[in-house]
Amino acid sequence: MSERNFFEHINYFKLFVEGDISIYDWQTWFDRYAPQLFSNIKRLDYLCLKFYPLEHLCKILEKYGISYKKRERCSKCSDVLFRAIPGITIKEEIMTFAQNAKFKGAEKIAQEAWMHPGMHYPNCGFTIFHSYKID
Repeated sequence: MSERNFFEHINYFKLFVEGDISIYDWQTWFDRYAPQLFSNIKRLDYLCLKFYPLEHLCKILEKYGISYKKRERCSKCSDVLFRAIPGITIKEEIMTFAQNAKFKGAEKIAQEAWMHPGMHYPNCGFTIFHSYKID
């Protein structure tokens, strides 16, 4: 994959960094292009894309002067963080999150359209609970 061909994928990289593409879709892309990448980029860059895609893709976007809005991702599963905040997060957002989530108990959350306030990750089910003071 030449630098020109590599640059053709820059929009895909941006979508991944911004959280519009899941880690699973990224892994599928990487597996598809791995032979070309391995042959045409430095070994260190290849390994960084394979094992630390988010950090390395941010560097690539910066190298080409492409702006992006990085979303928080889970350090375990690399999926995008979902925040449940009372009075801000609406039921439809909770239902959509839970319907796409893969952790145990997601179906119940989708049915009830409620989840404990906090930061939630859709694949590993990791949660950081928050308590909010109600005035």
